[in-house]
Amino acid sequence: MAKYQITGPDGGSYEINAPDDATPEQVRSFVISNFSGQQKPAGPKGNASDGGVLGGIVRGLRDPIDGGAQILRRLVPDSVGQAVDRFGNALADMGLPVARSEGVGGVDKIVKDTNAQYEADRAAAGRAGFDVARLTGNVINPVNRVLPGVGNANGLRALAVGGMKAGAANGLLQPVTEDTDNFWESKAKQVAAGALAGGLVTPVLAKGIQVATNVGGKAINAVMPSAPMALTPAQMEISINRVLESQGMNAREVPQQIQDSVRRQLAEAVSTGRRVDPAAAIRIAEAEAVGLTGDAALTAGQAARSPMQYARERNLSGIEIQTPTGPSNMLADRFQAQANALQGVFDQAGATRAVNPNSAGIPIMDALRAADAPVRAGVDDLYNTARAMTGGRAAELDSAAFSQTANRALDEGMWGHSLPADVRNVLNDITSGKTPLNVGNSVQIDSFLSAAQRRAARAGDDAAAAAIGIVRTSLNNAPLAAEQAATRAPGVAEAARAAGVVDNGITDVPFRDVMPTGLPGQRALPAAPGRQLATEADFQMPQPAQPGTAVGPVAQQAAPRMSEGEAARAAFEQARRAARDRFATIESTPALRAALEGEAPDRFVQRYIIGADARDLAAMRRVLENSPEALDQARAQIANHLKRAAFGDNLSGDGNFAAARFAATLRSIGPERLRVFFSPEEIMRFNLAGKVASDINSIPAGAKNAVNTSGTAAGVFNLLQKIGDAPLLRNIPGVRGLANQAGEIANERAIQQAARAQPSAAVQTPTELTPEQVRAIQMFLTPAAQGAGATAGNGF
Repeated sequence: MAKYQITGPDGGSYEINAPDDATPEQVRSFVISNFSGQQKPAGPKGNASDGGVLGGIVRGLRDPIDGGAQILRRLVPDSVGQAVDRFGNALADMGLPVARSEGVGGVDKIVKDTNAQYEADRAAAGRAGFDVARLTGNVINPVNRVLPGVGNANGLRALAVGGMKAGAANGLLQPVTEDTDNFWESKAKQVAAGALAGGLVTPVLAKGIQVATNVGGKAINAVMPSAPMALTPAQMEISINRVLESQGMNAREVPQQIQDSVRRQLAEAVSTGRRVDPAAAIRIAEAEAVGLTGDAALTAGQAARSPMQYARERNLSGIEIQTPTGPSNMLADRFQAQANALQGVFDQAGATRAVNPNSAGIPIMDALRAADAPVRAGVDDLYNTARAMTGGRAAELDSAAFSQTANRALDEGMWGHSLPADVRNVLNDITSGKTPLNVGNSVQIDSFLSAAQRRAARAGDDAAAAAIGIVRTSLNNAPLAAEQAATRAPGVAEAARAAGVVDNGITDVPFRDVMPTGLPGQRALPAAPGRQLATEADFQMPQPAQPGTAVGPVAQQAAPRMSEGEAARAAFEQARRAARDRFATIESTPALRAALEGEAPDRFVQRYIIGADARDLAAMRRVLENSPEALDQARAQIANHLKRAAFGDNLSGDGNFAAARFAATLRSIGPERLRVFFSPEEIMRFNLAGKVASDINSIPAGAKNAVNTSGTAAGVFNLLQKIGDAPLLRNIPGVRGLANQAGEIANERAIQQAARAQPSAAVQTPTELTPEQVRAIQMFLTPAAQGAGATAGNGF
C-alpha cells in the first residue's frame, strides 16, 4: 500500500493509504467523494490545535523557521538536501512528528500544508481578519535578536533607514505559501514589502510618540504647573563650574563675560524647566563676548552643531520668502549680520585707522627718527664739551688695557678660534698701535664690530657672534689713557708757565675756566675743589719788619693743588656712556636701526611690525612712548592684518569669515607680540572671533553630504516658485501645485524657528528626537519595524 498526503476541499490535510497501482487522480477523487463538505470538528477556542490565540502565536514562531528552510533547501547543494530529506523521512517512519519531504518541492509542500491547516483551524475558531496572535509570535521570535534593528537611530531619515533594514530582514524570513514555482520573485516581493512597511512605520511611530509625549507633558503642566526651581548662589556657581568643566574649561581662567553669559542661560533654563546643553551654552557665551547678539545671535544649528539642523538651516537660507517688501530670508540676514559683527572685533581694535601698509612705514619711521634726534644731539653736545676742554682733541683710550682684556677673555672662554679674521685683524692693529684708539674712532670700531656680529648671527654661527661680543664688551669698557699735558684745558699750561710752575699735571693757578655743569638731563661734570672765589677777597697787608722799611709785595693766597685734566676726563667718560646707551638702544631696536639707515617704507611694516620678534616690538614701543600717533598706527596695522586674514580684501565690507586662515595667522603672530599693543580683553576677543567663526561657518562632518553648497536646491525651488507664480502658467493644472509642494509654508516656519531658536536649552532639529525620547521609545521601534516587515511579507 502507498501513502498519500492530500489536502481536502475543506482545507484539511489527510493521509490516504491506497493500492500501489492507484493513480494520484484516483486518490484525489476518492478524497473529494468521501470528505467533501466535511469539516474537522473545532476544538476549544484558544487551543493551539484548532487555530486559537495560542495556536496563532505558535504559528508566528514557526514562520521564520519555515521561511528559512525554504531558502536553505534552495541554497545548499542537492546532495546535501537529499541527505537531509532521507534523515527526516527515516525519523517520520519511526513514528516521530516529522513530516516527510522529497526535494525543494517537498519542503514547499510541508510549508503550504501546515499553513493551510492553520488557516482552516483559525477560520473554524472564528478568528477571521488580521491575525494579531500570529504577528505576536513573529515579533517575539528569538530569531529577531540576531536580525538588524533600528538601533540608536535618531532623526526621521535615520529612523526610516533602520526601519527598512528591520522590515526587510523579517520579510526575508517569511514563508512563501503561494507561488513557489517563482520562489525568488515571490521572496523579492516579500523583502521589498517588508522594507517599505518598516521604513514607513518606524519614523511615523517615533514621531507619534514624540508628539504624544510633548502634548501629554504640556497637559500635565497645564493642570499641575510646577513652580520654577530656584538655585542658591552657591548652587549656581557649582552648576556653572560643571558646565565649563564639561567642555574642558577651568572657571578661573574663563573671562568673566563668558561666565556671566553661562550664568544667565542657566538661570533661564532652570526657571523655564529646560535643560542646558553645555556645549551650546559655551558657544552662545563666546558668541556674545564678540558681539553676536540680537539679530546676529547664533541659530539653533550653529549653537548645537547638530549636523542635520545645521544643514537644514544652510539649505533654507537660500530660499526666497516673499514679503510685502520683496524677497527676504531671516536666516540669510542672520548670517550676514554675524559676519558684520565679527568685523567689528577688528574695527574696535583699530583696524579702520590703518593706512595703506606701503605708506604706513613713513610716519612710524619719522617718529622713530624724531625720538632719537634729541638723544643724538645730547651725545654730540657732550663730546663737543669734552673736546673743548682738550683743545679739540679726542681723548685717548688705553689700547693696551683693551687688548689685554679682550685677549684674556677670548682665551679663558676658548673663543679665540671662533673670532672672524677681519675682527682679529682689527684687534691686532689696535694692539700693535697701527690703529689709534681714542674716544672718536672707538665709535666707528664698535659699529664695524656690531655689523660683523649681526652677520654671524644671521649665518647661524653662534660661536663667532659670541666671540665678537667679547671684543665689543672689552672695547666699550676700555679706560681712558693716562693724563698727558696735551689733554689739559687750553690756556692752563701757559698760565702755569707764566707763574713759573712746572707742568706735571698739577697747577696752582687759582682761576680756571671749566664748565661747572653738564647738559640738561645729564649728570653734572665734577668741579675741582676751591675753584670759585668768594664775592669779596680780603688781602692781609704785610707789616714792616722795622720802622721805615718799605712795604713789600703782597703774598698771594695759594689755591688747593688739583689735576687740571680730571674734569676733561670725566666729560669724555660721560659722553662715552651716553653714546653707548644710544647705540645699545639702536642695536636692541631693529625698527629704530632700520629707520636711521633709511629702510624702504613699503617693507617697513611687514618686516618690523607684522613679522617682528616680540622683544623687538617691545623695544620699538619703548622708543615711541612719547609718540602716541605712531604707536596707534603700529597697533592699527596689526589689527588690520588680522582682519585681512579673516575677511580678505573685502572691499564691499560684507565678506565671509575664513576661520582656518585667520587661525593660522593668529598663531603665527602669537600672544607675546599681541600683548605689546593689545590688552588681554582684546586678545581674548581675537581668539574668540576665530572660534565663533568656525562654529557658524564650518560644516560639521556629519552634514558634509547634507549641505547643498552649490545652492542648486534653493535655486530649483526659487525657480519653481517663479514658474508657479507666472501669469500664463498660474492656472495650468499641476504647475502651481508643484511649486507649492516643493516649498510649502513649512519652509518659512522652519526658517523662523531656526532664527528665533533658544539654543541655551536642549537643541534638536524638528526631525530629531531628544536622547531621552529615543531611549524611552527605543523598546517599541525595532519590534514595530519587524512586525511591519512580517505583516507585509506574509500578508496576514
